[in-house]
Amino acid sequence: MKRLEKDEKMKKIEFVVQGVPIAKSRPKFAVRGGFARAYTPKKTADNAKIISGEAMVAMVGRKPLEGALKCVLSFYMPIPKSTSKKDVAKMLSGEIKHVRKIDLDNAEKQVLDAMNEIVYLDDAQIVSLSATKCYSDNPRTEIIIEEV
Repeated sequence: MKRLEKDEKMKKIEFVVQGVPIAKSRPKFAVRGGFARAYTPKKTADNAKIISGEAMVAMVGRKPLEGALKCVLSFYMPIPKSTSKKDVAKMLSGEIKHVRKIDLDNAEKQVLDAMNEIVYLDDAQIVSLSATKCYSDNPRTEIIIEEV
């Protein structure tokens, strides 16, 4: 029985990336020596490295998951400093929703791309995706990936 439980645990990966969630930015372009070159903005690249690092720690030497996957992403956004105490309470309770930037789809893309070849072979394996964005005193991204 214990062997089965161990194998089941290996098919589900859960981890948290501390810090303000970052949306995937569009590539930037620069002309150098008469040639156009595309590059990823530093903020996006640095955040992707953090996500990849946390994913590697969560995988603890395991091979990337194969087959169909379900993904649940929870983005906890910081409360603006100028917010009144009354509104802070409403934000933390979920009464006031996070409807500002970052765009949820770009935040998803940032996380999913950063986990390629670490948690799974390719994000095309994800057949079910659920994502939420809300306020928190502790900005972070919670990630759950599970074989289905």
